[in-house]
Amino acid sequence: MPEDARPNQTGHESGIHRTSSQSSDQSPATRSRIGRRAACVERGAIVLRAEHEPVRDRFIEALASYDSPTALHSSRVAQFSYRLAEAAGLPRHQVEELILAGYLHDLGKIDIPVSILAKPGRLDADEWIIVKRHPEIGANLLAEAHPEMGDVAEAILAHHERPDGLGYPRAVRGEAIPAGGRVLAIADVFDAITTPRVYRPGTADVEQARQYLHSQRGKQFDGDLVDIFLALEGLPAPGPGGNS
Repeated sequence: MPEDARPNQTGHESGIHRTSSQSSDQSPATRSRIGRRAACVERGAIVLRAEHEPVRDRFIEALASYDSPTALHSSRVAQFSYRLAEAAGLPRHQVEELILAGYLHDLGKIDIPVSILAKPGRLDADEWIIVKRHPEIGANLLAEAHPEMGDVAEAILAHHERPDGLGYPRAVRGEAIPAGGRVLAIADVFDAITTPRVYRPGTADVEQARQYLHSQRGKQFDGDLVDIFLALEGLPAPGPGGNS
């Protein structure tokens, strides 16, 4: 099973897709409503720090206006990140930061050209280079607007890094990857591979997703965190479509 949802010509996986009917045909009011919906998903189950709420709401609505499936995906990543961080025994302040990072981990996609986001087929090498900029773009957007949230920005920057050093944008390895990035990576991919895509009929079921995470222990994902995630009770069925 792939890391994300859509391979490019080099064999990597981008998980980036959007059809015009998903965003450009939506009215501003509809996109705003989607943004609010994404911001409110699971609000009853996770508690966002009060000062984080306006930050989340501002950026998630901006993301929804550009790519609403990604905004909905991000709300689920926030939930998975919260559960994993709690189970891993991370300090409370870090758990709270990871909730926000989950919501905003794909913020940088608002600066990826629509021609790439809307492409239904494989990305070529040049397009893949552009897509791989999204963690850095998102981290910079947050850090510039809220310098006090450096740890959240760092988690966003690191959510596509891998313990084996084959990730991006910095290709760091193992414990050099911030704990927040390692948590987000698992939450992000679990949702991505259990969520339907326009270009991929159906979804992998939760058991297949679990098997994939296990197969990537110490490679794509932190092995200890994979074990903790797979031990969580009641991992949900796939959510509505979105981009990874």
